[in-house]
Amino acid sequence: MAIEISKVSITTSLVISDYVNNAAQRAGFIRFTGPVLPSIHCDKCKTKLNILLIAKCDTCNETNLINDDKVEACAHIKESKVLRELCDEFATRYEKQIGDLYSQNHQPMSIKSYWTVLDSVIENNINWGRIVAIVYFSGVLAVDCLKASNDEYVDKIIEWTCAFFAMKVDTWIADNTGWGGIAALKENIDKHPEGCTVI
Repeated sequence: MAIEISKVSITTSLVISDYVNNAAQRAGFIRFTGPVLPSIHCDKCKTKLNILLIAKCDTCNETNLINDDKVEACAHIKESKVLRELCDEFATRYEKQIGDLYSQNHQPMSIKSYWTVLDSVIENNINWGRIVAIVYFSGVLAVDCLKASNDEYVDKIIEWTCAFFAMKVDTWIADNTGWGGIAALKENIDKHPEGCTVI
């Protein structure tokens, strides 16, 4: 049975996983888990299906097998780099706002409480700045979990963030030139640093 998973959903998983792992590394934690690929279940018995995907790099045309155990993120290095830079910019400009968001999500954390916080970010509309805010928030929360020795939450944060995107954000991303469109936001900020707001 062939099941199509959108390129946007795969890219979302790659860039969110990359950002959270990078945030952990920058905070002094050495860890790597591959991206959380979209979950697909058998229509008949509801068992989670193993996913085997082939990804093609838009830059060098290299193809890689993607599965639950190994991911090569070649195709998404540019998006990941831009997202890291935008999250750094966001942290500089909106430290207080992210603290307010952070205070809404106390441990023990649940998917419901986490998604409530993410919903509050996009309640009025979705744009690249709000997407950056969600990704940055996921990194901050993951690092806090690692500092509190709640490592098991880090993969949950990645999974819950990817699932939230699949339900509420990936369609907007696809309609706005895919993850490559985030580069336009970065270019706008670089050209007009004083007049550009991220959110």
